[in-house]
Amino acid sequence: MYATEIAVNHFFENASSRFDLLDKNSDSKEDVNLFPHIHCWHTQNDYSKHKWIDGHYKNFSEDGLDLNIIKDYCLAMAIRAKFL
Repeated sequence: MYATEIAVNHFFENASSRFDLLDKNSDSKEDVNLFPHIHCWHTQNDYSKHKWIDGHYKNFSEDGLDLNIIKDYCLAMAIRAKFL
């Protein structure tokens, strides 16, 4: 997570940074269009990278997911991944 701060400081010297936009939780119910970076925290909430690693999303459907909501967007990307 610190890497985002290093990168922003490297590219935007003397700029005020909005670090609150850079690591939004992958289980957030907020609008995906408001955040340039989503961070998959260690959690068991949907979307969870631990559940993904364990193959939990293999048989999930995208039906009913709202791709404008962060947690649904992340879940849809996990469902689309063919290497589960």
